[in-house]
Amino acid sequence: MMYSGEDSSHLIWTGAVIAIFTYLVGGIDKLFTAFCIFIVVDYITGVLAAWYTRSLSSQEGFRGIAKKVGMFAFIIIANQLDLISGSSQGFLRDTIILFMIGNEGISIIENCHRLGLPVPDFLLRALESVKKIKRK
Repeated sequence: MMYSGEDSSHLIWTGAVIAIFTYLVGGIDKLFTAFCIFIVVDYITGVLAAWYTRSLSSQEGFRGIAKKVGMFAFIIIANQLDLISGSSQGFLRDTIILFMIGNEGISIIENCHRLGLPVPDFLLRALESVKKIKRK
């Protein structure tokens, strides 16, 4: 398949951006892939929950996207700290990703509860505990 010069340059730039992003976040491994899936599921369930409760707001949607971008920035910083400290295992990066997966998981459970889906009582109690800690 032949590409015109304009198509080729677009592909080259897209590939370059993806390569740089992949380097900055420390690679696309199973943990990072899971994190990306959690981010997408959280955003979708958040939009659905807002629609369901008639509180859908483009401003809140953009705020959610800004938070997600911040999460990626946090991972980039953690990966760079791993690199400059000589850690070849990516301990800080992986720890940050696991922490964020946990936060996204909590948010997904909250969104499902707002959608009226059944959530086990022990999870609701745990969510209340987390909310109390956040308020302090």
